Amino acid sequence: MVLGGNLYVADTNNNQIRVINLATAVVTTLAGISDGYPGALDGDGATARFGGPTGITTDGTYLYVTDQLTNRIRKVTTTGVTTTMSVGYTFNRPLGIATDGTSLFVLDADNRLVRRIDIATEVVSTLAGSGDTGSADNANGLLASFSQIYGVTLAGGQLYITDTQNQTIRQVDSVTGATSTLAGTVGVSGSADGTGTAATFGAPKGITSYGGNLYVAEYFNSTIRKIVISTGVTTTVAGTPGVIGSHD
Repeated sequence: MVLGGNLYVADTNNNQIRVINLATAVVTTLAGISDGYPGALDGDGATARFGGPTGITTDGTYLYVTDQLTNRIRKVTTTGVTTTMSVGYTFNRPLGIATDGTSLFVLDADNRLVRRIDIATEVVSTLAGSGDTGSADNANGLLASFSQIYGVTLAGGQLYITDTQNQTIRQVDSVTGATSTLAGTVGVSGSADGTGTAATFGAPKGITSYGGNLYVAEYFNSTIRKIVISTGVTTTVAGTPGVIGSHD
């Protein structure tokens, strides 16, 4: 996640938030102690503790982080001051997070829900998901179902979600919660390029949007896929399916 010339990274296993200066490639630690003990302690810089920070987003002022092991949403200033949001609300392994500047959209993974947090009031509501494991689409988001949702991005008022176990990319209206499937075949693992349900994925996880396209990182295939939002056409832009390595 980029803000002010820096790339902010949720360093999950180190329980830290790291900063990479894009001009110099210098890496520093903004917040969190890396001593092998995850926690949920608020504080300034290295006095704060995180528990498996995973998703990260920004409204241009603050960083918002999903802390999956502690089931919390953390708010971090660009100077490293960390607090906990929405105290009293229950999450179950929050992973992906995105924002439109007014609301946060959180993938409450083990509850199989897409949650919305009003940034100003920190009130939490459910945007989509029945809580049941499944793959159902529905104009009423609360009747839709998901299975192991992981990553989320926001483009044109729509949330695009990697439904990892279903092997699909889901689309959720950020206002109404209406849910549909953009690409992939439910329950079919593969690496085929194609349009809509003709494409297959291998455990899609990370996702972002740029220039009318989605870019998806696949765990099983070790590839980066590109999806044209307007047509659902999926292609492979980097990597060889099933080949693990680090070759440029």
